[in-house]
Amino acid sequence: MSGLEELRDGYADPSVEHLASLHDQALRLGRIVGDLGELGEAESARLSLHLAEVDLTALAGAAVAEREAELRTAGLTVRTVPGPAALLVRADADRLHQALCNLLSNAARHCRPGDTVTVTTSTTPFRGARGGGGHRSGHPRRRAAARLRPSVARCPRSCRRW
Repeated sequence: MSGLEELRDGYADPSVEHLASLHDQALRLGRIVGDLGELGEAESARLSLHLAEVDLTALAGAAVAEREAELRTAGLTVRTVPGPAALLVRADADRLHQALCNLLSNAARHCRPGDTVTVTTSTTPFRGARGGGGHRSGHPRRRAAARLRPSVARCPRSCRRW
């Protein structure tokens, strides 16, 4: 788990927030391990999702806070550009959080020291498969998005795909 090594080696303070973040990581990992066991046993291989209204801005902020020590240890600068105060999406919060954390860990591994990793949350117009507004009433639907963008100027090609 990210953060344990930093805590063990004295690079991070054992603050209440840091310990709470590590506890949340352990709970998410426990759920993922349980799901992997279910997948191994289930013939249908259906993944259980726990869909709920999730604040994407808060979730992205939590993922950045969780991985910030790892990114700084890698010599990266972390920048967040939050969208609206509450950016609600229907999603599985644990899986979405894990995906964002995985992207941030990839940035720590593949970007060069001195690079900047920017995490942005925003709403963007959604274009349906037919290229139109995607909504029968004529009003374009909007979708929420979280974007992780390492600085392109110095980041290797493999890092730019995000």
